[in-house]
Amino acid sequence: MRVPRKILNFFCSVVKSASHYTETAVDEIKLLKCVREEDPSDPFREKSVQLLDDFKIHGIHGTHVVMVFEVLGHHLLKWIIKVNTNNIDFLGNNGTGLV
Repeated sequence: MRVPRKILNFFCSVVKSASHYTETAVDEIKLLKCVREEDPSDPFREKSVQLLDDFKIHGIHGTHVVMVFEVLGHHLLKWIIKVNTNNIDFLGNNGTGLV
């Protein structure tokens, strides 16, 4: 599938080449393709992240699965910085995630 021209922001997730990572990525791709190809009139279809494309790249460190997703918004780190890391308990005692 080609990325539609109207989608300007997307991100790529490159999966490590180890077999257990690749198997997990392939399973994730199968699930996301089922969601993408489901009934277009289903109102819940748009409630999950959309897989726009997937492919493999071959390099000196092995074969990597690449998944292309739509961007949903600011990532977690930006949000944490904005709201003051010292107030978020799940990061650990000092706000860095290092306990």
